[in-house]
Amino acid sequence: MQIIESEKLQAVGSRTFLVLPLIICSFFALAFLIALLPIELSIATVFLFAGPHNFLEFRYFLGHIPRKWGRSRQFYLIAISGVILLSALYFTAFYVFGDWLWMTGNASLILAIWNAGLLLWASILFAADGRLRRRDSDWIISLGLFAAAFAVLFPGEFSLALVYLHPLAAFWFLKRQIRQTGKQWLKHFNYALAACGVSVFLLIVLLLSTENLTSRDDLSLRIIRHAGSDILPQISSRLLVSVHVFLETLHYSVWLVFLPLIDPRLSGLKLSNIPLAMPGAISKNFIFAAIGLSFAIVLLLWVGFILDYQSMRDLYFAAAIAHVLAEIPFLIRLRS
Repeated sequence: MQIIESEKLQAVGSRTFLVLPLIICSFFALAFLIALLPIELSIATVFLFAGPHNFLEFRYFLGHIPRKWGRSRQFYLIAISGVILLSALYFTAFYVFGDWLWMTGNASLILAIWNAGLLLWASILFAADGRLRRRDSDWIISLGLFAAAFAVLFPGEFSLALVYLHPLAAFWFLKRQIRQTGKQWLKHFNYALAACGVSVFLLIVLLLSTENLTSRDDLSLRIIRHAGSDILPQISSRLLVSVHVFLETLHYSVWLVFLPLIDPRLSGLKLSNIPLAMPGAISKNFIFAAIGLSFAIVLLLWVGFILDYQSMRDLYFAAAIAHVLAEIPFLIRLRS
């Protein structure tokens, strides 16, 4: 039975990467289209794909949390506590100051504290994982303290770096899945990844000297600011928005297209491959309810976008910090 499933997965993956030239060309076409319509495509991609990609991420994470934590109990407790506390602090700052974009004034102190907390939490997680692997990883805490000093001194720049680095995390999950499902696809993955890099380089070359985007309304201004125009005013806002939209679109594509194609079980509603739903763990009804709730949130998100796109977009990006944080423990724990 396992052999049959493996053969099916290999067939799906082979068909996927037989169209590698088409995928590479689509990256170039996507970059060109985004360069022409950066604001419009930013609005469209967030509306269509933000919620569904969070749903599939949640489903992926459920499938990778072990049924029994054992020696990993401390790691997962630190991970869950950090995600909850840092998300709550971030969202509270958004609620109090009415903004989630590069907080200024008194709010910048909150942002600096949050940045330092994020780095220290991630460093402690890395050290805890090192102990589980019987490796000396405590040195990472010293590195985290050094990085935290930079994040406190330059809170806006550090936050902007997260905006551009976060989409790239999806490629790590994709590469890991390819290694598990069929290492023969790694070469194709590397070609596609190189095409993404070339596409970003072309965007930089084509748009570096272009005029800034015009803020037609408050929504356009928010999108331009989100891409970092306040932090990097010397760089064309058209370039910043285009690169950001391109990376976000690739991020959504990995979770919504490539990972499910490589292994359809990652997006299915079957609970058989979710350790927490196995006998002796959390009940299947609880897991099924969690999946149902996350699906309902996607529908509510779409309704909110239709009723008041700008307010819902702000609310989404403030709350979405939770899924950004949730990726960190998995990036650390699932590293090979």
